[in-house]
Amino acid sequence: MSRRAEIHSHARQKAKMEAELLSGELRIVRPPSPDSMPPGAVKVHGNPTTMNMSNILFTNVTDSLYLKNDCAKIENWKELVDEIYLKVENLQPFISNSGNQASSAFCLLYALFCLRPTKKQLIAMLNHGDSPYIRAIGFLFLRFVAPPKDLLDWCWDYLNDDEPITLQERGQGETTIGKFVRQILTDCNFLGTRFPRIPVLIEKSIQEELAKNPYVHGAAADLEGGAADHDADVRSERSFKRSPSPSTYDRDRRERSRDAPRRSRSRDRDRDRERTSKRSRSRERHDDRAPRRSRSRDRDRDRGRRRSRSRDRDYDREGRDYRRERVYDGDRRDDSRRGDRRDDERRRRDYDYERRHRDHSRDRDSSRSGYRERDRQSRDSYRDSDRRERDRV
Repeated sequence: MSRRAEIHSHARQKAKMEAELLSGELRIVRPPSPDSMPPGAVKVHGNPTTMNMSNILFTNVTDSLYLKNDCAKIENWKELVDEIYLKVENLQPFISNSGNQASSAFCLLYALFCLRPTKKQLIAMLNHGDSPYIRAIGFLFLRFVAPPKDLLDWCWDYLNDDEPITLQERGQGETTIGKFVRQILTDCNFLGTRFPRIPVLIEKSIQEELAKNPYVHGAAADLEGGAADHDADVRSERSFKRSPSPSTYDRDRRERSRDAPRRSRSRDRDRDRERTSKRSRSRERHDDRAPRRSRSRDRDRDRGRRRSRSRDRDYDREGRDYRRERVYDGDRRDDSRRGDRRDDERRRRDYDYERRHRDHSRDRDSSRSGYRERDRQSRDSYRDSDRRERDRV
């Protein structure tokens, strides 16, 4: 199908869909209102309508005919999982060579967001054994809407999962679930779109934890107890709660504040003792060193005189050297000026010679052309005279 035929087909399908919407035969895929939220739904962080998608991605997803025709017929979570199993073969946000048309993976991801899955359903998706793409769409859902401080707790047990998965079309981007989870935790760019930004401090702590626990192939975590591992009480005991509790911190600060006056008094007494002992020792040394100081002062005076004489000699020597350098620099400047004058005169003579030569050649050419013109005229006059004589005869 050509590009023009594809555009016309898309326009016809869009017109048909609008007519079905007006007649009430077609449902619209949209997020539920806060009042009609299903019980036990996972808490959504950020924009409750756009799912924190970029503007381009959200516009293309909501305008997709697949979302409006097929995803609108999905009524519950089980049907959505079956649709993912049947239709999703990669995780690209846009279909290749389609003008940024949204892929089935991201249309079903938005449909999952509109269904508002419960915590139990989401854990079942992360541990699903039928297709790695069911698990991957669950991780993408968490990356888009989960609170940033809970991301590592959700993904911790899957960091070394070695189930293979293909991210792009035609078998490109082959990786494992563990590497895919690490990628979406540390990189905001994903196959031509962007994830919502993670705060700097939380992102730094996630990177530190991943650096301490590098990827090990074949060391996948036991997934049978996934629901229990993601319980709220267990999550509160993980890496983001490792700082000391406020009660312990306050108790330590109070103990330090009680001990502070005692320590300061004892330190003051020790300092006073050290000062008095140092002063007494310095006075005794001062009395013993008095005659030695007078001799050392005499020696210092003699040294100072010698130094002043040597400095005077150095100043005289430096002055002579400076004057010599000035004379040498002046001579060198004069020589350079003379050389510049010679060069100017030489250039002037060369220019005069070339000009005279050009004038002479121009005069010679003009004289030659004059001679030729006169010869031509004489030949013409001779021919005319011969012609006249023949006419007379």
